[in-house]
Amino acid sequence: MTHDEPMPWMDDFAPCPDCDGTGEIIHEHEIYHRQGFNQDVGYVATKYVQEPCEECSGTGETNNNG
Repeated sequence: MTHDEPMPWMDDFAPCPDCDGTGEIIHEHEIYHRQGFNQDVGYVATKYVQEPCEECSGTGETNNNG
């Protein structure tokens, strides 16, 4: 085996399909802000939360062998 050939164990892992190999997933949460206690008028804010991927445990790779 030369230094140009891939190692045999490198084929065992593939990028995670859920997080596209980044290891993190971004979730979008809506937060509702009212103008007052007696009024339903207000605005909706969006908050983005970055969490580790549950499928690959944050590594970004999945095992091809099952």
